[in-house]
Amino acid sequence: MGRDVGEYRICFLDTAIRNLRHLHKKYPNVERDIRGYFEGLLKDNSHPGTPIKGAGKYRKLRIASSDIGEGKRAGFRIVLQVCDKYSRILIIFVYAKKQRGNLLPHDIKSSIRQGLGNIDLCEQFADC
Repeated sequence: MGRDVGEYRICFLDTAIRNLRHLHKKYPNVERDIRGYFEGLLKDNSHPGTPIKGAGKYRKLRIASSDIGEGKRAGFRIVLQVCDKYSRILIIFVYAKKQRGNLLPHDIKSSIRQGLGNIDLCEQFADC
């Protein structure tokens, strides 16, 4: 699943799509909130989020939820990777802060390895 925004194409990995399906039950506007955030953000900044210390190339993004109404702090978290070579932003995980606490760097790496294996995500999803 991909969507062009600015110079980058947003690609949702299967893990993120499963997360979104689960979140949609409780937060029906989750997809709209995420799409709206990226449409506004990528006009100005091609590297969204902040680097996750100790997790290498992965970044974390905080997005407000219109269903929760408490701003970014209580909203959604997205783990992503920016692939400049292919002009892609890979959305790897999406979760609600209220449903899951902070993810530690080793949790992120092991979850990615478990769900996706030891593949180069940028190469694998260059054509998304």
